[in-house]
Amino acid sequence: MLSNMQLKNKLRAAFSIITLLLLATSIIFIVIVQHIIENTEDLYEHPYTVTWTILEIKSDVIHLFSITEEITETTDPILRQELINLSEDKEVEIMNHLEVIYDLYLGDIQDIQDIEDEFLISNENRDTAIALTVAEKYDEVFIYRLTTIKDQTYELIENIGVIEDFANAKAIELKDEATRLTNIYNIVVVTSILSVVLISIILFIIITRNILPSLQKIILTIKSQGKGENKLDLDRRDEIGVISRNLNSMLENIKTTNEINELNLKLANLRDKENLRITLMSIGDGVITTDLNGIITNINPVASSLTGYLPIEAIGKNANDVFNILNKLTRIVVPSPIDRVIKEGRIIGLANHTVLISKNGTEYDISDSGAPIIDENGIIFGVVLVFRDVTQEYANRKEIEYLSWHDALTGLNNRNHLEKLILSLQESKTKNVGIIMGDVNGLKITNDAFGHAFGDRLLKEISIILKVSTPKDSTIVRWGGDEFVLVIENTNQNELDIICGKITKACVNYDSKSPVKPSISLGHAVLNNNDQNLYRTLIRAEDMMYENKLLDKNSLRSVIVRSLETSLYEKSYETEEHALRVAGYSEIIAKKMQLHQNEINSIILLAKLHDIGKISIDDSILLKRGKLNSEEWKTMIKHPETGYRIASSLNDLTHIAEGILCHHEFYDGNGYPRGLKGEEIPIQARIVSIADAFDVMITERNYKQTMSKEDAIEELIRCKGTQFDPELVDVFVKEIQK
Repeated sequence: MLSNMQLKNKLRAAFSIITLLLLATSIIFIVIVQHIIENTEDLYEHPYTVTWTILEIKSDVIHLFSITEEITETTDPILRQELINLSEDKEVEIMNHLEVIYDLYLGDIQDIQDIEDEFLISNENRDTAIALTVAEKYDEVFIYRLTTIKDQTYELIENIGVIEDFANAKAIELKDEATRLTNIYNIVVVTSILSVVLISIILFIIITRNILPSLQKIILTIKSQGKGENKLDLDRRDEIGVISRNLNSMLENIKTTNEINELNLKLANLRDKENLRITLMSIGDGVITTDLNGIITNINPVASSLTGYLPIEAIGKNANDVFNILNKLTRIVVPSPIDRVIKEGRIIGLANHTVLISKNGTEYDISDSGAPIIDENGIIFGVVLVFRDVTQEYANRKEIEYLSWHDALTGLNNRNHLEKLILSLQESKTKNVGIIMGDVNGLKITNDAFGHAFGDRLLKEISIILKVSTPKDSTIVRWGGDEFVLVIENTNQNELDIICGKITKACVNYDSKSPVKPSISLGHAVLNNNDQNLYRTLIRAEDMMYENKLLDKNSLRSVIVRSLETSLYEKSYETEEHALRVAGYSEIIAKKMQLHQNEINSIILLAKLHDIGKISIDDSILLKRGKLNSEEWKTMIKHPETGYRIASSLNDLTHIAEGILCHHEFYDGNGYPRGLKGEEIPIQARIVSIADAFDVMITERNYKQTMSKEDAIEELIRCKGTQFDPELVDVFVKEIQK
């Protein structure tokens, strides 16, 4: 027969085993369900990744189409090659994105293969367009771009939209499945917790009835360290009895040791307090300590500097009188963290946007926390505040946040903002959204002729014009280098026509400080009721913009050329009268050489604009009296190359670009910039160099004395074969002497 004690022990053991089995089964089930949920969550993340990646592809395809247009419009071979390299980089980037989608897409892989095949076809079409451009078949390439390439781009974007829609639908389906599994998981967790709690209550009852009285006697004896009647007198033959007997023996030895330890503890406390004081004074953050009434008991130098109160002023004051904090946004006083720490007995941190107002009124953005000071008995007897100045960090964070959504030059919204806005409008299925696309005219020529500082000024002036000419609720975006996009909600085609007219008129009337007057080609489109794809609306606006730009290109170029002439005459000694005289002398030589009339016209234009590159040179060099130093001379001799770039960028001037580049070449090969000699130098440049040199010699300049006509002729004759073409000098001298 089992005794009562043995029976109880076996029941306890059986009960414990059942409890452990139940708990282990619950844990295993929870782990399995959690693993399934995690896998499902990972799975439904894939469609979202596909969505964002496909949007990147869509954006890159549109950008690639824009680059193709620039390639087919430019006549500068260097710029064209740069754009071709850029387009190749974009192609690689798109193919990399497609590789990512191959691994994550949950739909029919054939959809991805179709997009890749269409993209490869579009690359071949782009190569064809580039080949036509290099062959200077501009009419053919313009039609090819507006038909084949554009249609291919539309089709590619539509197929991309199919992938995007499928990925979104799949993400929702998988998310619902994960939610269902999570609910099951939660039920199992709650059930397990309740089971464990119930079993714990039963065990607690058993323990309190059989073991707790003995344990309470042991605890009481330990607290009194075995003094007096509190020694253990438990007469038990189980484990608790063994513990009580050993404890009685141990307490006898502790009595003497405790007296020594108490003395050492007091000495250690004194050292700790001094170390703490030194630490608080040395720490890099501001530190204030108070008692339970909020009265300051200590303040370190950093806190003193930030609050504006010296330690002798602050100690003894209420902390709220020294530590004055407000919400930066609402200007409402922030409740004292000291009061909350004392009330709640835990660490309290300040909310964001908290500022400290110092004694002299200076504001500091701060990061702060307060904590209770607790003695060895667990009793709170004060509060410590630790805070630091994060003003510069806050300013840097705000600047980074601002620049992530705004253009640094103009302050307008940037491409990231536009992408986010388009996604938002498409998700909300907003109707009647209008888009205006603008392309700044003359930016490249401004950068080449006057430097990027003037190009930046032109972009800023355009941004100001757009702000004052469009509705206040419009979103204005700097889309790229010279492209701007306006997004206007609740509008129609007529309103967009009116807005574009206002912008054009504002450009004409703007009091510009730029050498090239602000001008922008515009196109617009409104989101169709049956089409929620704003990217297609953007492309339609862009197409209209390029059509308008093509129609206006002749008038725009003539305005730009005239602006360059005016700037040249205002900036240097070159006057319109000088240009006309050089043109007249050059015409005399050209006619005597029996050149074709087209060549004569080119020479006259070259004579007027041969020094156009000087508009990029600083006035201090152009107008300097006396000889230029070596650095100034290096700058001066670059003007033929600058003029060449300017002329090459304007179709009306490309035929004289080579003449501008070579008009300072010497017949004997000692000129610049390429050291050409003899007939390697274009005849237009050889003629203009003689005419220009003659007029400079016989007209008054503030940096030299005027020569007589006879002396100038002698100088030309002296420089025959070295600086000037001998045959052309003879022709000119003979005619000028008549």
